[in-house]
Formats: sequence, structure tokens, C-alpha cells
Amino acid sequence: MKKTLVITSIIILGLAIGSFFIYRNLPQVVSFLLSKDFGFKVKIQELHFYKRGLTIKELKVFSPKPSNYDPALKCETIEIDTTWKKLRQKVLTIDEIWLDKINMNIQFYDSARKESNFEDIITAKASTPS
Repeated sequence: MKKTLVITSIIILGLAIGSFFIYRNLPQVVSFLLSKDFGFKVKIQELHFYKRGLTIKELKVFSPKPSNYDPALKCETIEIDTTWKKLRQKVLTIDEIWLDKINMNIQFYDSARKESNFEDIITAKASTPS
């Protein structure tokens, strides 16, 4: 009985430490997952969850190759107003998004201005296999 209690305590302590580590490094974890999913670098400085949504601080979306402009998109604050229930549904529903201090660096690759770094960013997810 004592051995089972010790093992259970160690498992609970390990889960608590692991959860704390993930929570403290959540912006880096989300940045890594988004970068991996989209195929270009995404960086988030801070990420805060609230009852009615979340706040993202210092979002930077870097341009995919061959663009030289980095970051392609920089936003100081993003506030997303939605409920947790809507976030977990198959179809994502966001009630309101508030963006503060947005900076976009657009680079056109051709003189006709038909291809750009933002076109690459927008079509990146569509071209990746699911």
C-alpha cells in the first residue's frame, strides 16, 4: 500500500511539474507548433487565456523563402473574444478580434505584382498535406 502511494505521488508530482513547464513555455510551444504546421517561422512573445478568450502579445509571422523582409507581419496585441466551447468545436467561431499596432512588410516577386510573400503565407496551409 505504501509503495502504491509513493508511486502515485511521484506520478502526480511529475504531471504537475510537466504541466507547469508547458504553461510557462506555452508561447514557445504554440510558436513551434504553428511554425511546423505552416512551414515558416511564427513567434509569439506572450499568450494569456481568459474566460472569454485569449490575448497574444508580440506576434511575428516571418516571410517564407525567397522573401527578404522579416517579419512579414507584426502585431503588438491581438485579443480574441470567444468562448472555450466555440474554440473546441470542429468549426472555429470567433466573436471578435481586436488587433493593435499592425506592421506588414509586403514584397512582390515580379513586376506585375501577382506574386508576393503574403500570397505564399496565405497559400502555405492549403498546399501542406493534412
